Amino acid sequence: MSESRDFLVFNLGPVQSYISAARSVRDLWAGSYILSWLTFTAMKHVIARCDGKPEVIISPDVKQLPLWQLERGAFKGNDRDKLLEPCIPNRFIAEIPSSDAETIRQATEDACRGEWQVIAEKVRQFLYQKLPHDSFAKGDSLWQRQIDSFFEIYSLVVPQNSAKTWQESLQHAMKCQSAVKSIRQYPKYVAGPFADGMCPQKCSLMGTFEHMGPGERQASKTFWETASKQWHERGTRVTANERLCAISLVKRYFWPQYLSDKLNLKLDRLRFSDTATLAAAHWLAEEPELKPDEIRREDRDWSGQWLHWSDRLPKDVEEVAVPSEIFETIQEKKAIRKPPTYYAMFVYDGDGMGDLLKKIKSADAYREMSGKLGSFAIEQLQGIIESPSPNLGQLIYAGGDDVLCLMPTERALACVMEIQEKFTQNWKSGAPTISGGLVIAHHKEDLRFVLGEAHAAEKRAKQSEKNLLAITVCRRSGEHSKTLVPWDLLKDVNGWVEAFLNGASDRWAYQLRADIDTLAGLDSEIFKLEMMRQLNRSESKTLELLKPSEISGVFDKYYTTMCERRAKMREPTKLDPMREFVTLVQTASFLARGRDA
Repeated sequence: MSESRDFLVFNLGPVQSYISAARSVRDLWAGSYILSWLTFTAMKHVIARCDGKPEVIISPDVKQLPLWQLERGAFKGNDRDKLLEPCIPNRFIAEIPSSDAETIRQATEDACRGEWQVIAEKVRQFLYQKLPHDSFAKGDSLWQRQIDSFFEIYSLVVPQNSAKTWQESLQHAMKCQSAVKSIRQYPKYVAGPFADGMCPQKCSLMGTFEHMGPGERQASKTFWETASKQWHERGTRVTANERLCAISLVKRYFWPQYLSDKLNLKLDRLRFSDTATLAAAHWLAEEPELKPDEIRREDRDWSGQWLHWSDRLPKDVEEVAVPSEIFETIQEKKAIRKPPTYYAMFVYDGDGMGDLLKKIKSADAYREMSGKLGSFAIEQLQGIIESPSPNLGQLIYAGGDDVLCLMPTERALACVMEIQEKFTQNWKSGAPTISGGLVIAHHKEDLRFVLGEAHAAEKRAKQSEKNLLAITVCRRSGEHSKTLVPWDLLKDVNGWVEAFLNGASDRWAYQLRADIDTLAGLDSEIFKLEMMRQLNRSESKTLELLKPSEISGVFDKYYTTMCERRAKMREPTKLDPMREFVTLVQTASFLARGRDA
């Protein structure tokens, strides 16, 4: 008689609030990777307690994970960049022996928390050695209290009911986990007593925690000015204006002080462009070409901010002067075309994944589905987003049915379209759909705001009957515009982007926008006639690139599709197809420019 087994459901959080507390692209990546690393640590412990059999993990498919292949000595050396891809979700499901289930669950939690403590201690030692202070001394310090209180682990063991099918037992386990997560954990955290008797201000990135260092304001200013000079590790640093807590500092120094050693990778193996460089990636590749990665590999400074300076000398004491030869090249390029100042952030999430999971009747079928999602995330996504040509984006997180990435605006729709197509092709039949949120933001915009807008756009896509892309343009002036586009029309909209890149005018769309309050109340045919009248007044080049008959056809499809969606929505007044269409045309023009007019 086979041994009875229970489900172990493990979930690590917080996720969004932790990842979004970022000042740089590397901070975004580090937050995602730490969550992946800690979850993987927990999975490894479960496998070790179950005779080393990875099959005990039902989801995700452990055998596909680059970190597991490295653990087993089966990883190929020429694919080491895959090790740096956060591709492990913050939740896993396992089948474990009933006789030892509770012991394994508790030991798994302890292993996860223990690894977090090890990471934090490595970072603390580096910081303390460079610039000691009682707030992060070893022992009962402010640092340790913050580290101890941060992560929330929701894990539970649910017995498999012999009177129910495997599928029913799994659904019961998932419902139990949802119930457990609905009870909010409030870790015991008492900030004081403080080293100098004064409470420091809140962290610049995580406002629930106090920053390290002195509490008195002038002493704190002096401390962080010193820290900006002392805590510098090959591209990783803090600025004099930042005030960071223990959680933010661990995230900032996770790569140089911990992960690079664990993966046996050189520090310069991990490079992230700043948002200004990312926004101008295609511009930089135009002749005369500038290659920031090569400049950094030569141990020279690079900053995307240089692209927008009128003088090579910095105005901020923390900035460095632009090398004269680089400044001359930048000015030569700007004489041809100004660099884009906006970039795109894309997130998506699978639609109806819960309903799809309910149809799975065995552990093997569940692993197969997890394998499809994992294969897409590990084998395809990075290649699509980060291809040297043409997309030039940066992948932050890839979980199979959800993703977070950044890219230049002019290739954003083409890249998003390829992701959606490849995701669908990954399934032979019954492919789930995805809803995506694409945000266009200025390179100086706070990353926390941009990520929040991206998730809000994704939510809007879900609320508009799913299976489409929601786009938000956040202009530096404060004006934000939002629109929706079904996936089957994205190719047409991307064609508009190409047309605008090649010199088509968008004045006709702006005239429509000025009259939209009047036009939106009219019949769609009257709207279309006015749109054609405005477009036909354009110069011949625009009419050649944006053929009126094709624009008219796309409008008919768009209007019909969005009206059908509106009829099914709970709040149909939130969707006005004619306004959405005009905004969509203007968005295509803005994506081509990548900067304010």
